[in-house]
Amino acid sequence: MSRLSALIALCVVMLAASLAPSPSAAQFELFASRAERNFAVSGARFVKFPGVTGLGNQVFVSGNSGTSNDGRDAVVWQKEDAASSFSTGVNIGDARGQSDYSNTSIASNRFDNTIHAAWIDQDIDQIKYRSRSLDGDWGPTHIAVSGSGFRAYMSVGVASDNRVFIVWTQQNRIRFVTSDNGGSSWTDPTPVMERVPIARPFVTGGPNGSGVVTFSGSDGNIYAGTWNGGSWDMSRVTNKGADDYFTSPTATITPDGKIFVAWREGAKGVYYSQRQPDGSWAQPTRIAGGPIIEAVPIVSDSQGNIHLFWTGTASGSNDVYYTFKAANETRFGSIVRVAGPGGLVANISGAATLSSRGFGHVVAERFVGSGLETRYFLFSSDAVTCGGTITFDNNATATVSTLIEGSITADSGCTPTQYRIALNAQDDSQPLQTFNGRFAINVPAGQIGLCTQTVNVRLIQGTNVGGWISKTIKVDPGTAATPVNAALTLENVHLMKSALAKDIASNGPSDGAPGFTRVPQATLRVQDTGDCSGLKTVTAAGGGAEAITDGTYAKNITLPGVGIADEGRVSVPVTVVDNAGNRQTFNRSIIYDPASTEVSPVNQQGLPVIEAAGTLTVNDTADARRTILRTL
Repeated sequence: MSRLSALIALCVVMLAASLAPSPSAAQFELFASRAERNFAVSGARFVKFPGVTGLGNQVFVSGNSGTSNDGRDAVVWQKEDAASSFSTGVNIGDARGQSDYSNTSIASNRFDNTIHAAWIDQDIDQIKYRSRSLDGDWGPTHIAVSGSGFRAYMSVGVASDNRVFIVWTQQNRIRFVTSDNGGSSWTDPTPVMERVPIARPFVTGGPNGSGVVTFSGSDGNIYAGTWNGGSWDMSRVTNKGADDYFTSPTATITPDGKIFVAWREGAKGVYYSQRQPDGSWAQPTRIAGGPIIEAVPIVSDSQGNIHLFWTGTASGSNDVYYTFKAANETRFGSIVRVAGPGGLVANISGAATLSSRGFGHVVAERFVGSGLETRYFLFSSDAVTCGGTITFDNNATATVSTLIEGSITADSGCTPTQYRIALNAQDDSQPLQTFNGRFAINVPAGQIGLCTQTVNVRLIQGTNVGGWISKTIKVDPGTAATPVNAALTLENVHLMKSALAKDIASNGPSDGAPGFTRVPQATLRVQDTGDCSGLKTVTAAGGGAEAITDGTYAKNITLPGVGIADEGRVSVPVTVVDNAGNRQTFNRSIIYDPASTEVSPVNQQGLPVIEAAGTLTVNDTADARRTILRTL
């Protein structure tokens, strides 16, 4: 090779080397992001401050329906993360009042697969709360806050231990309540800190019972507090300069406990900071320039990847922006912009899911000629993940066995070689096991009293460690004395104001003593008294099994083995089965007292019948004068 040829070759090599991305940059390109689609949420009408959360591969949007302040309802819509439409909304309660302030907020707990919603009912000065279980059932409505006082801009969050946080603005302070028993009781409303806020507060929960609250102060700084078990340890995140004014923060906690806060500064841009191990905050990092509108949602997914959203007007219209940071990266990737679909787009909320890809979800207010619609935006990123799904044997949602068994199916593109498994915690100290698609885990003796058991699995493919995947099952082994928790009664059919009672009114009085019946029928009532897995079926008087709906059952049954000439106490065996398969037979009785002219001398348990203009001699002995009131 000539000297000139060698020199040219060397230059080519050097040029190629200068153009080639560094290893970190090349790796960074793996996490490319893109905008997928955006559309209006059908049925969401005049929603102010819509909320959104992700759980598994599902997305939930909160808002309201109804055009008048007095006719508004809190509503939740749901869809699969990559789907192009939402389900019909589920009405969860009254949300009356001014929509500019009385928002509905929603959060999820990936540690037990529950959804939590809170909303303001201004007409009666209350903040209400409901939760949705693994099986999709919404529980009862609880009153979290009540009493006089104008409340606005409310946010709900939930920690891994199912402690619920609600924060709101009232009388120039951010106030909060919490509940650790599913909303049955709440702490007294208390200021987060003695500082005047501006804009909306935000609260979220995380692993190990953690929580973080953040808001912007009237001094132009961002404040954030971490939950210490009874209150908030507050600190200042920013150090405002003479020309700075920071506002509209949100926060997130990753599965390994890292805390991030993001916010905006008007025309200057989007910023975020990470809380350090010593409790201080890192120097803020600027992500993008302004001008920026309202909140800057920052959220983490189950693997610890960070998704960041904002609305800006740099192009002259209201555009929605998205960027993604992988859990093992120190910087965010490229920024994706969705041109505004027309009208004013503002007041966004964000969420993230991780399934076939990393998905970012945004809901926003969009002002159009016909009014206000809820607009949904879907983004995705090439998140490196090794995820999957957990299936319990026989697709069970409840079991009587304290050995929980099932299978693990890895997502496409993931071939795990090892996994960790932990019960009721996402614990990386658990030993690695060889992956074979199966698992079996015993409920420790100290946790058998817990009804709900959550299996957490982390799949590992070489150096690719996936995020925790979880699934919850109800373990209801029962006891020898009371394997099924239920209350049963047999009553006079006339006490149940039913069509059947009216049909047989000619055979007896329109009312009567609960424990007596004139006809060979009685009302059987069954009530769930806290059975872990819930009541499933009831079988009475030799009939077939019938379903118990919402924990209650009430039906008129025919008394077994009686005819018109029979009288006295009739025993009815009733078998109740719960959803875990526990079975218990209860014996209940009622006195059958057919219409007759005299009381049997053998079985004197009946109620006497008096003919018109007849007389009755009453036994007035001490034994007869018991605590029974007889109406003649």
